[in-house]
Amino acid sequence: MTTCVCATCNIKFERYAISATRAAKPQYCSKECMNIGLHKRAQENIKIRLFKRIKVGTPDECWEWTHRKDPNGYGRIDIGKIPRLAHRIAFEIANGFTAENVCHSCDNPPCCNPSHLFAGNPSINNDDMTKKGRRKLPPIRRGDTNNMSKLTEEQTLYILESTETNSKLAKIFGVSKTAIRLIRIGKNWAHLQEKINGKKGI
Repeated sequence: MTTCVCATCNIKFERYAISATRAAKPQYCSKECMNIGLHKRAQENIKIRLFKRIKVGTPDECWEWTHRKDPNGYGRIDIGKIPRLAHRIAFEIANGFTAENVCHSCDNPPCCNPSHLFAGNPSINNDDMTKKGRRKLPPIRRGDTNNMSKLTEEQTLYILESTETNSKLAKIFGVSKTAIRLIRIGKNWAHLQEKINGKKGI
């Protein structure tokens, strides 16, 4: 029998004789301790991999990610073949917990300095982006650039300038009377109404 010391709980325990190669590796007294130990080793390996890819500066400086980034400039690192955001991993290692969102006080996406990161949630994250002017709103699609539009700009101009009834125009273009009415009162395709009024000098 060989006396070993558990790498997790430091308790001595006996086990059958093992080779010198195996004895040089961490030994565990139970499956529970082994799982804890393997998790710690995995976390340490992640930490080593992470900081090899970070340009660490002074405590107040941004620590920029030097490898793969996503289109928004955030660092990416694969953990168990799953791509993760580098600054989130840096936050988890420094703070010991996973946050719903991790925000940058420096507003610098590739920064992984834990002192520049703070925990948030979608609401806090959106407010922070808006406050810093980084929130990108989808472009307003008007007229026939809107995928939901059933009419072209040319057809809509015809409707606006026509003296036909809403019912007749609805039949001609295969839309509802409500759709015709909304165009004529300026609720839909308002930019064309403005264009026509401008030509008329209204």
